[in-house]
Amino acid sequence: MTNRRRGQNEGSVFRRADGRWCGQLSLQNGKRSYVYAPTAAEARSKLQDAQRRIAEGRPVKDDSRTFRQVCHAWLDAKRGTVRPKTFTSYRDLLAKHAIPVIGGYSLSKVRVTDLEQLYRQTTVSPKTVRNLHFVVKAVFDWAVRRDWLVRNPASLIGSGGLPRIQRREVSVLSPIEAKSLIEAARGTKSEALITFALMTGARVGEITGLTWDRIDLDAGRISISRSLQFLDGQPILSEPKTRAAVRDITVASPVVTALRAHRLTQNQSAMALGKAWANSLDLVFTTEIGHPLNRHAVLRQYFRPMLKRAGLNESLRFHDLRHGAASLLLSQGVPIPVVSKMLGHANPAITMSIYSHALPDSERLAAKAMESVFAGE
Repeated sequence: MTNRRRGQNEGSVFRRADGRWCGQLSLQNGKRSYVYAPTAAEARSKLQDAQRRIAEGRPVKDDSRTFRQVCHAWLDAKRGTVRPKTFTSYRDLLAKHAIPVIGGYSLSKVRVTDLEQLYRQTTVSPKTVRNLHFVVKAVFDWAVRRDWLVRNPASLIGSGGLPRIQRREVSVLSPIEAKSLIEAARGTKSEALITFALMTGARVGEITGLTWDRIDLDAGRISISRSLQFLDGQPILSEPKTRAAVRDITVASPVVTALRAHRLTQNQSAMALGKAWANSLDLVFTTEIGHPLNRHAVLRQYFRPMLKRAGLNESLRFHDLRHGAASLLLSQGVPIPVVSKMLGHANPAITMSIYSHALPDSERLAAKAMESVFAGE
């Protein structure tokens, strides 16, 4: 007879020195779990029950933690380890969609079918459902690593079980529309912000988080290295997600002119308001009394009124100014790596995948180049 090493989830029953019978089970994480009973038969019964629990993805022993409690514990662990905007997104997704539905469930009793039903009945966009699934799955993974759960039920839902995201067509401004927007903003409080956005392609958080110490107007150079985010209503200048997002760019002369005029106006406001001026972060773009601008204020007070004034489609998003900047540069033959760096993309391939439609007819240009090479033959 050969000796065989006991595998995972296999158990053994033996009698202890105190007379009780013990069932021992080896778990997947390398640890062992024990059950106790006064007789060998009861110990085997408890051991079989434990093995069934593992097969069903439940802990060996009942755990009183609810999904709500684990979500709160996970959020506490996440706070400070991710960007403020990311943390707020995680918290809101759980609080608005998951916790109201399955928050009271015992952690070990949440099934795949519960999650599938949660995703089906959530009346939000497919992208939000996928984001919700990502967060829920992360919560269960965290619980598994703490031995509160044997198996993650969310991991059993593949991408095919989630709604498909319909890719939105990129909306860009034509050169005429871009000029119309800048002309409409001329002389208004929106002029510097709209000009900066359309001529740099910066993200809205990068624009609202820009501070005067990162600008050299004489050299026409601007350092984009932080983004304005809000955590529990408090403004925070946060580091970007990637290294590529930190960049120094040279700006066009209209941007420099608009910023000079804007700074003069802002200084006059600060002088007039005195102690009531609230720009403690030294932000370039603020409210009338110096408070940080959130993205909703940018849309309502700066962007949409200018769209209407210019006679442009009012369904355009502020982010479409970024698309417009990239498309205009590429259509003028600016090399993709240069545009990619200006936008803060991680690599030129991202720029190419989004804005390939804006490139000149490369095949036609290549053919003409060959013709010029061999024209003398």
